[in-house]
Amino acid sequence: MDGHYVPNLTIGPGVVKVRLEVIRAPRALAAPDQFAVQVGAFVIRANAERLERSLRGRYPDCRVVHRESSHPPWRVLVGAEPSPEAAGPLAEQLRRELGAAFVVRLDAPAPSGL
Repeated sequence: MDGHYVPNLTIGPGVVKVRLEVIRAPRALAAPDQFAVQVGAFVIRANAERLERSLRGRYPDCRVVHRESSHPPWRVLVGAEPSPEAAGPLAEQLRRELGAAFVVRLDAPAPSGL
C-alpha cells in the first residue's frame, strides 16, 4: 500500500514477519531511572535559586530544574539515587531540616547551567 485509496479493500487480522532495527533508545529511556528529593517548587526562578544556594554547602548535588509542563515550573531537587527506597533516608533527613520533602523520579538527566 502506498497511501492511495483502494475501494472495497479490507485488511483483517493476521500475522506477518517484520524486521525492526533499533537505531538508539529514546533519550529519556537511555539512562536508568534515578530518584531525587524535591524540597521546593517556585513560580519565580530567583526564589528556587535562593533555596538551592542555602542548601548547596550541605548538599552539593542540590540543583534547580525547570519543568515547563507544570506549575510552578522551578523545582529544587537534591540527590540522584537508583531507587525510591535509596532516596528515602535523604528525604527523611531533609524533612527534619526543612519540614517538607518528597521523593520524585527524574524524567531525564538533570540539566545543568539553568
